[in-house]
Amino acid sequence: MAARVKLRRGTSTQHNTFTGSAAEVTVDTTDWSLRVHDGSTAGGHKVLKTSLSNIDAGAIINGGTYT
Repeated sequence: MAARVKLRRGTSTQHNTFTGSAAEVTVDTTDWSLRVHDGSTAGGHKVLKTSLSNIDAGAIINGGTYT
């Protein structure tokens, strides 16, 4: 039998006040991104989509090249 994984979900507003457990992954239903939680940061850490469509304007500086 296959295992089923169910993730918590909520809007961006709900996520901004939610602190998930360490290594918990949740789904942001506003922009359909994933958030990884560390147990202490409200809202967790957003995981970027490959299209970068869920990154805020101005968040990438100098063309996004980091060394």
